[in-house]
Amino acid sequence: MAEISLAKALRGMISSAAARDLIYLEGDLEPDHDKDRFRLYPDAINRMQYFVIRKDDVKGEIYEWEKDELAAAGRPGQTRYRIPLDAKATVQWVSVWSGRLDVMADRRPASGFAEVAATGLSKGANASLSAGGISAPYIPGGSVLSAALSGTGQLMDAAGG
Repeated sequence: MAEISLAKALRGMISSAAARDLIYLEGDLEPDHDKDRFRLYPDAINRMQYFVIRKDDVKGEIYEWEKDELAAAGRPGQTRYRIPLDAKATVQWVSVWSGRLDVMADRRPASGFAEVAATGLSKGANASLSAGGISAPYIPGGSVLSAALSGTGQLMDAAGG
């Protein structure tokens, strides 16, 4: 199922009234578990993304599309409503994600202190090793330092760092 962003969902659904006091959202309706709210699905087929709207924010009559309007819009057999809302209403946008946890666990960024610290130390050591190798010809005794750092880098590589 294709995921749509809030901006994309709103783009095709909002039409402003001349007075700018109302905003019309369009979609399929369904009751919410909260009796004071309802759900509005921009895409009648995708039930994983929807608005949650307070009933008190509806300002006027809800218009149900006619069958010929649905057919002309390429939505035969669906239900669609145009809802006038207070322009200052706050609505919730819900987007449900589903996927395998084991796949997502492999892709998560390091977040624990030990993981982040180890990554930072490893990057710092690699930068020092690179800098030591680059600057060796320009520092008196740099070749000795470069050899020592190179040996440290080989040890880090062998240890998995």
